[in-house]
Amino acid sequence: MPLTFAGNIRLDTAAATALASGLAPASVDPNFQSGRMQTWNVNLEQQIGPALGVMVGYFASHGDRLRITRNINQFVNGVRPFPTISRTSAILPGNALGNITETDSLAGRTTRACG
Repeated sequence: MPLTFAGNIRLDTAAATALASGLAPASVDPNFQSGRMQTWNVNLEQQIGPALGVMVGYFASHGDRLRITRNINQFVNGVRPFPTISRTSAILPGNALGNITETDSLAGRTTRACG
């Protein structure tokens, strides 16, 4: 687990300062899937007269399973949902928890245009 602290840290007290600010674990969703992007387009052209042409087109793209990183330990009404590690944990029981960053593949986006 990475230890996170913002600001100046004295080298002789670095470990104590970082631990006091809380652990900041990072994880990846076990069901994480690689993102994908799809694109498509259609164009219609028509010649009108000997020197004039018209073209109408449509194009779009769609992405899904896009990577999103979020803090699942954000403050809610001034309190973190997971303030400390469980007292029964084999790893640093009772220590404060900071941000818990989780990487998921949830986001999706579609864009379209005509011209």
